[in-house]
Amino acid sequence: MTAIWMSLAALCLAAPGGTDTVSPPDLEKIDRAIKKEPAYAGEPRYGLLALGPRAQTRVWLVLGKSKSTGDRYDVLYADLNANGDLTEPAERFEGQVEGNDVRFALPDFEDRETGSIHTAFKVRASGDSAPTVMVSLKWRDGFKMGGGYPVDPDDGYLKFADTPASAPVLWANGDGPFRFQLWLDRKLTIGAADHRNDLSFFVGQRGAGASSFWAFQEYVVPEGESLQATLIYHDAQGKEMRQTSLLSERC
Repeated sequence: MTAIWMSLAALCLAAPGGTDTVSPPDLEKIDRAIKKEPAYAGEPRYGLLALGPRAQTRVWLVLGKSKSTGDRYDVLYADLNANGDLTEPAERFEGQVEGNDVRFALPDFEDRETGSIHTAFKVRASGDSAPTVMVSLKWRDGFKMGGGYPVDPDDGYLKFADTPASAPVLWANGDGPFRFQLWLDRKLTIGAADHRNDLSFFVGQRGAGASSFWAFQEYVVPEGESLQATLIYHDAQGKEMRQTSLLSERC
């Protein structure tokens, strides 16, 4: 069989009243400075959550330890008022250990830039010395969203960084337009009719840094409706080809 690489065109899904021509914010240019930090126990791990259509609200999420000699990152500092000060008492949270995970339940978050209130705000740290991290919330108390997802699970899920300057950015925006990320980046085989030729996608927003895609965690496209995707690829002779398909199945 002849194998080819398949790549996605620039796909967007617009929310009602939205447009698929809106350019996303440049997350790489977000200021990573923190105005004030506490005295951490152990080496802190930094992540940044940017909210809203222009990523204008920035919430630092910093994992720490309750004891410098501890194995687990069981403390979370969350800059819930987005003022860059992580020393405020109400922004330090102790996690609940559940097996290999430490789970943090945060209060409902009010985005003062937009007036939106997001509920079920949670952070999960899995593992010890360099935990993987998942952040989730209910956008406007509606659909559940979260990140960070990799293109391929073999690459590993999101990890926070050891400095603010290198912190990954999750872009939490449930208002659209939305972007797509391929799940499992691999070669497709011409003529194969099994799961090896399946294409699966996350729907949400791209972040900055490895494994930082922010996605819907429940079905958001109404029943009976499908997404239309155009695949752009090159054949064995290097000629550009296009294939338009409806994405109707749900994972």
